[in-house]
Amino acid sequence: MKRYLGVDLHRTQFVVCTRWENGEQEIRQWRIGELAKFVEQLQSQDQIAVEAMGTTARFYDAVAGRVARVVVDLYKQTVIPSSRQ
Repeated sequence: MKRYLGVDLHRTQFVVCTRWENGEQEIRQWRIGELAKFVEQLQSQDQIAVEAMGTTARFYDAVAGRVARVVVDLYKQTVIPSSRQ
Protein backbone atom coordinates (compact mmCIF):
# COMPACT_ATOMS: atom_id res chain seq x y z
CA MET A 1 0.00 0.00 0.00
CA LYS A 2 1.38 3.44 -0.94
CA ARG A 3 2.46 5.81 1.81
CA TYR A 4 2.83 9.55 1.62
CA LEU A 5 5.21 11.10 4.15
CA GLY A 6 5.37 14.78 5.05
CA VAL A 7 8.57 15.66 6.91
CA ASP A 8 9.18 18.64 9.19
CA LEU A 9 12.94 18.95 9.77
CA HIS A 10 14.61 20.52 12.79
CA ARG A 11 18.23 20.60 13.92
CA THR A 12 17.91 17.79 16.47
CA GLN A 13 14.76 15.98 15.33
CA PHE A 14 12.26 15.52 12.52
CA VAL A 15 8.54 14.85 12.59
CA VAL A 16 6.95 12.60 9.99
CA CYS A 17 3.27 12.50 9.17
CA THR A 18 2.56 9.30 7.28
CA ARG A 19 -0.68 8.88 5.35
CA TRP A 20 -1.67 5.61 3.71
CA GLU A 21 -3.85 5.25 0.61
CA ASN A 22 -6.79 4.16 2.77
CA GLY A 23 -6.71 7.48 4.67
CA GLU A 24 -5.12 6.23 7.89
CA GLN A 25 -2.37 8.44 9.23
CA GLU A 26 0.28 8.49 11.92
CA ILE A 27 2.59 11.18 13.28
CA ARG A 28 5.96 10.17 14.67
CA GLN A 29 8.91 12.11 15.98
CA TRP A 30 12.47 10.94 15.25
CA ARG A 31 15.81 12.18 16.57
CA ILE A 32 18.33 13.18 13.89
CA GLY A 33 20.54 10.37 15.20
CA GLU A 34 17.78 7.92 14.18
CA LEU A 35 17.90 8.90 10.51
CA ALA A 36 19.44 5.56 9.47
CA LYS A 37 16.69 3.68 11.35
CA PHE A 38 14.05 5.83 9.62
CA VAL A 39 15.60 5.10 6.22
CA GLU A 40 15.57 1.34 6.90
CA GLN A 41 11.79 1.33 7.32
CA LEU A 42 11.12 3.18 4.04
CA GLN A 43 9.43 1.32 1.21
CA SER A 44 10.15 1.65 -2.51
CA GLN A 45 6.66 2.99 -3.28
CA ASP A 46 6.81 5.73 -0.59
CA GLN A 47 6.58 9.37 -1.60
CA ILE A 48 8.13 12.03 0.63
CA ALA A 49 7.63 15.78 0.82
CA VAL A 50 10.16 17.73 2.87
CA GLU A 51 10.79 21.42 3.50
CA ALA A 52 14.00 23.08 2.32
CA MET A 53 16.27 24.13 5.17
CA GLY A 54 19.80 23.59 6.45
CA THR A 55 19.51 19.84 7.08
CA THR A 56 17.52 19.03 3.93
CA ALA A 57 20.51 17.98 1.80
CA ARG A 58 21.61 15.35 4.34
CA PHE A 59 18.05 14.07 4.67
CA TYR A 60 17.52 14.00 0.90
CA ASP A 61 20.77 12.11 0.30
CA ALA A 62 19.73 9.51 2.88
CA VAL A 63 16.25 8.82 1.46
CA ALA A 64 16.39 9.56 -2.28
CA GLY A 65 17.45 6.10 -3.45
CA ARG A 66 15.00 4.29 -1.18
CA VAL A 67 11.65 5.77 -2.24
CA ALA A 68 9.64 6.43 -5.41
CA ARG A 69 9.83 10.22 -5.12
CA VAL A 70 11.15 13.00 -2.91
CA VAL A 71 9.75 16.50 -3.29
CA VAL A 72 11.65 19.36 -1.67
CA ASP A 73 9.57 22.46 -0.96
CA LEU A 74 11.80 25.36 -2.01
CA TYR A 75 9.24 28.07 -1.29
CA LYS A 76 9.16 29.83 2.06
CA GLN A 77 5.84 29.44 3.76
CA THR A 78 4.58 32.77 5.10
CA VAL A 79 1.94 31.22 7.34
CA ILE A 80 4.38 29.46 9.65
CA PRO A 81 6.72 32.40 10.43
CA SER A 82 3.78 34.73 10.97
CA SER A 83 2.22 32.28 13.43
CA ARG A 84 5.07 32.93 15.89
CA GLN A 85 3.87 36.48 16.51
